[in-house]
This record gives sequence, structure tokens and C-alpha cells, in this order.
Amino acid sequence: IGTYREDEVSPDSLFGKMLSKQEARDASQVHVPPLDINAIEKLVSYTLRMSRRLIRPLADAVLSKTDGNTSFVVQFLVSLCDEGLLLYDDKRQSWSWDLDHIRTREISDDIVDLFTAKIKSLDADARGVLTMAAYLGSAFRESTLQVFLSESLACSEGMSASDITTRPTTPTAEPVISKRSVKRKNSLNLSVGVDVKGIAKKLEKNGLIMSEGVGSCSRYKFSHDQIQQAAYKLTPEVDRPLMHLHIGRMLLKDAEIHSKVDKDVFLIVDQSNRGKSLIHEAKE
Repeated sequence: IGTYREDEVSPDSLFGKMLSKQEARDASQVHVPPLDINAIEKLVSYTLRMSRRLIRPLADAVLSKTDGNTSFVVQFLVSLCDEGLLLYDDKRQSWSWDLDHIRTREISDDIVDLFTAKIKSLDADARGVLTMAAYLGSAFRESTLQVFLSESLACSEGMSASDITTRPTTPTAEPVISKRSVKRKNSLNLSVGVDVKGIAKKLEKNGLIMSEGVGSCSRYKFSHDQIQQAAYKLTPEVDRPLMHLHIGRMLLKDAEIHSKVDKDVFLIVDQSNRGKSLIHEAKE
């Protein structure tokens, strides 16, 4: 079972050719259209615990602003709460909304812009951790974030961009910091004492990531691929190769220390490839 966006798949692409073969084998396909007004009314009614008759004007406005894009609908409702346009009245024990302001509210037709605005509203530490996670892919381990934070801290003191592009031929077997909190400022400009686990819980509560696994095996994935894209694009394009190379080198160093290169090889190579234009030593 797989999902894809029709407007993002070219017939000449590898995936497009695979789809053609599947169609020839009578594979079942289900077209998923945008939500219609009936579905949006049900969603809003269920979410607010109010009758469809009462929420119908709000549902109409939501459809008008989102064109029925499922993720857009959900994020739009969340943004209305964040901006005080959709409020819960404790005394009346019901929801109220400012329909005029909702109807006139300017909103981008690109869901990435909505996610970007939400990410930018986070505090600097949460934004930095989410951006760092976006470099690692759609799914990532908490332990990987910890390694990167620790190594970023070690490399941030007196290291310039030119220093990062010249990796030592013999890595030093320094112990990797394994504490939950980083005690000083690092190269991502995260505050002293940043708690990765605590921030991950905050990001999960905000609906930006989802957890998989517990304890030392904690894994997370972005709730939507467009969230990862929005977080990744917060870094200027010109700076991305340097960050990828930095990540690749730090992960390689940690993997060499803990004898787990075979386990992390694909992640390391992927990161290094994205920054290969900055690699100048033949050995590396």
C-alpha cells in the first residue's frame, strides 16, 4: 500500500513507470479527492463537539480558505485557535469564533507557508531542533539528535566554515556527550541547557512530529512531509551543503568511536553526498 500526489509524479520517472506496470497487473487504485463540505462539517462538528447546524458557517469558511485539503483544514483550524479567532468559552462550555475576521483573513494557498509560519512561532530552541531533524530525513532517532548536538557543541568553539571543510585524516577518539542537556551554546545557536527530549515532546504536542518507540530507542517522524520541507527551507539554500557535510562528519566520527559504521552507513553517506562539493581531500 502506498500513497502519492498525482501532480508530483512524472510518467517518465522511476515511480511513474512502476505505476504503469502495476496498472497492467490490475492493481487497485483509490483516488482520494479533497474534502467536500459534508466531510468538513462532520470533521469540525466532531472536533468542536457541536452540532453541524451551529458550525455550518464556520465549515463554509474553512472550505473556502483550504479548498478541502485535509492537512490544510486541520492546520487552519489550529492556526485559528493560536490566533484567538477560535476560542473556547469556559462559562458557556462551547466554542465561539470571529467569522468576519476568519473570512477576511489572508492565507497562502500553499500549505508549506502555513507550516512555516507555525514553525517560526516556536521558540528558538524548538525551531533549531526541528530544523536539525529536517536535515536527517522524514524519520529520525533521538539518539542521533543528541550526537549531533553534542558534536556541534564541540565544533562550535572557534571553528569557522573553512575549518569544517577540512576534516582531519585521523579522527580523534573523543567521548561523545551523552547527557540529555547541552550545557553551552552550540553551532545551531541553541540555548544553554537545551533538553532535546523535552523539546521533542513539545513538538509532538504541537502536532509537528510523532513518536515511535520509547526510552533509548525513541524515534520520531514528521507528521507531514510538508512540515519537514518547511523546516528544511528555514536554512538558506547556500548554507545547506555545509550543514549536511557537518552532520555527515559528526555521525561518522561517532560511528567510528562506537563501531557502528555498518549500521549508520546509509545515513552518513547520504549526508556526505549532499555536501560533497565542499570536500577537497581525496582520502575523505
